[in-house]
Amino acid sequence: MNILLVVVAIAYTSAMIHGQNIKSIGIQKYVARPETSSNSQRRHSSFYIGQHLHNWLHLQQLCQQNLSELLQINRRWILHYNQGQRAIELALSSFQSPLSPC
Repeated sequence: MNILLVVVAIAYTSAMIHGQNIKSIGIQKYVARPETSSNSQRRHSSFYIGQHLHNWLHLQQLCQQNLSELLQINRRWILHYNQGQRAIELALSSFQSPLSPC
């Protein structure tokens, strides 16, 4: 039971740190749905952002072939695609930062 609590605490701390890094970099709008300006409360915590970062990066890897085919059909979205690629590079660099417990 104690080991399980330690593992959960480490996982929670890791997700929180990654979420805070993503928020400080400013790419949280790519990872999770952006907050609306009319709502005074935060929509997503640092933990939520950190958890969804892994899903977002995995989804990007799975959809790479489909994305390249769609960009061949419709080139007007290339600017948005490049912005997303830059966000992915920044997200991946957050895994290699010295603050990362992973």
